Amino acid sequence: MFHSLVYTVMLVQASGQIPDQQKTCADLESRAFTIGTWMTHNWTGGQMNGGKTRIAVVGQQLQDQVAYFWFEVSLDDPARGAKMTVQILAGGPGNTAGGVRKAVMKMGNMPPMTVPPETVRMFDGINVAQIARECRTMALVGWDDVTAPAGAFRAMHLRDPRTAAEFWITPGAQSQVVKLTWKDGSTAVLTAQGNDAKSSITGMP
Repeated sequence: MFHSLVYTVMLVQASGQIPDQQKTCADLESRAFTIGTWMTHNWTGGQMNGGKTRIAVVGQQLQDQVAYFWFEVSLDDPARGAKMTVQILAGGPGNTAGGVRKAVMKMGNMPPMTVPPETVRMFDGINVAQIARECRTMALVGWDDVTAPAGAFRAMHLRDPRTAAEFWITPGAQSQVVKLTWKDGSTAVLTAQGNDAKSSITGMP
């Protein structure tokens, strides 16, 4: 379940006017981030039924003179009484440095904790640059008209042959994942977006 959430944040950007798959993925790989960008999705079906997620870019940090971004993924699952926020420091598009550098997790009302280095490794390979490259090898289903609470969109429909997950990604300067389906039957649709996000974790460890 959590992998699907992080996987979503890694497919946040794309650009172009109804380009082909390779160009869209190339745009995704080279796109620069704007601090404060956020989007929310509502989930139905599967393990995520009734859940809400928020994905945001909340900061930037230099590591070995390379710019990394703090991505925040928040899950609110009222049906199970679960609230979780995870922040990962990972490379953005165009960053060839591999791996997630840091991760911080907050569960419910508990104080935030640093994820141990050996556990951080589980996030390796899911930074934005890596997922952008994987975008090139996904199966292109076509271009679909998608209606979501956030509006009506023309989106590129991709299927990941490894996970059977499907993504609908819009082109343009402020693109996003407007819909995704997971192999357990979970479906997420875009409900809102903006550019004023700040970290929701206070008292970082």
